[in-house]
Amino acid sequence: MPFEMDSLKSRIEELNGKRKPLSEQFSKNPGNTHLALELKLIDDQIAECNVQIQLDRRKRK
Repeated sequence: MPFEMDSLKSRIEELNGKRKPLSEQFSKNPGNTHLALELKLIDDQIAECNVQIQLDRRKRK
């Protein structure tokens, strides 16, 4: 597995680690728009990593 894909997967794990406690806080206080924005930013970053992984896989085929 290339270094870049390992790096992207590590980044996703890191982002999921940040996301989990924010998600738990948000579930207790769904009106907190600051937490909602933080979660969205993290989700967007995770999505970008997943898109890059998919593109890398398609290039290899």
